[in-house]
Amino acid sequence: MGFGSVIQADDFYSFDSIGVAFEEDFNSYRGTEESLPAFFSVTWDEDRTLEPFTGVGHFETSNSEFEYGGFSAYTADGENFSFGIREREPVDLRDARLFFSFTNNTGVAIEGFWVSYDVESWYRGDRLNRIRLKYDVTLSSEERDTFETDIFSTDNPGENISADSKQNGSLPENRVRVTGYIDLSELEIVPGDEVLGTFGPLQPGETAYFRWQFSNLATGESGSLRSGLAINNVEIIANGEVIDICPEAGWETHSTLGEIYHYGKCWAWAGNSETSEGWGILNISQLNEDGSGWFHHSERGWLYLLSGGTLTEHAFLWSEDLGWIVASDAFNGAFYRFADSSFHPWVSEE
Repeated sequence: MGFGSVIQADDFYSFDSIGVAFEEDFNSYRGTEESLPAFFSVTWDEDRTLEPFTGVGHFETSNSEFEYGGFSAYTADGENFSFGIREREPVDLRDARLFFSFTNNTGVAIEGFWVSYDVESWYRGDRLNRIRLKYDVTLSSEERDTFETDIFSTDNPGENISADSKQNGSLPENRVRVTGYIDLSELEIVPGDEVLGTFGPLQPGETAYFRWQFSNLATGESGSLRSGLAINNVEIIANGEVIDICPEAGWETHSTLGEIYHYGKCWAWAGNSETSEGWGILNISQLNEDGSGWFHHSERGWLYLLSGGTLTEHAFLWSEDLGWIVASDAFNGAFYRFADSSFHPWVSEE
């Protein structure tokens, strides 16, 4: 087995800050090695095929036998694409894996990661197949097996239709969002091996990998037709912060903050309870019983202060376009205030 993309030193994504999200939507991918997004690579059994990439598989026009196999770019509209995998057709692809390579340049140990991605079903075969996420700090080792522990294992999410049928993986009924927090101090290197133990925090300067693996279902499957599954909308957040106070899951602060969920640490989906619109995932860094505290928006790096479960006016940048108060995305320890056109230092209350 060999690498379809050779990983060079500059091919590692740099996590420079805790809480800042890495995101990849694969919209530039076209089913070729050249169009693989930065920091991603693949492996497969080279003894069976030397060319695993099969171009674009369009739901409306593609022949599933010849354009839905191998490493393909699945699409339903020609504008939004997913990283597709289907073994055996039209190439004899085996042991298909997708890697994301990264380095910890935050200056502190990364205790874990909040990971989220879509698994989509684009072709229904005799074998339903699944996508498994794994983690390791090395690609290969003479001392042990690598990528042994399943973090998430996601069965084919597609609706039940007859085998040998294409499916539109962009539709809600044919996709599922996989999300959760990965605590590296609890993640076993090899399941049940007490000597090897767990990976532990990723130290500054160290590199590691996430690997998505295409597999049969855990219960075993038979049949010649494999399904075509895709990975899409990857979001990975390095989280090494200590949470001072984290409320019980389901605890509500205020309609503008939303519902608190636990992803290993303390996170919330923020949005207006009266609408379906949300701001995204928020990292609750401190939240006291009286509703005071602070949190930040994981995708944009915005920092917010709370008082009694509501946003405190003095600490925010007012956006006339959006109509609500947000913190500066260039936050560096101070908040900008339109009232006097100046920055004001923010100091956490002891």
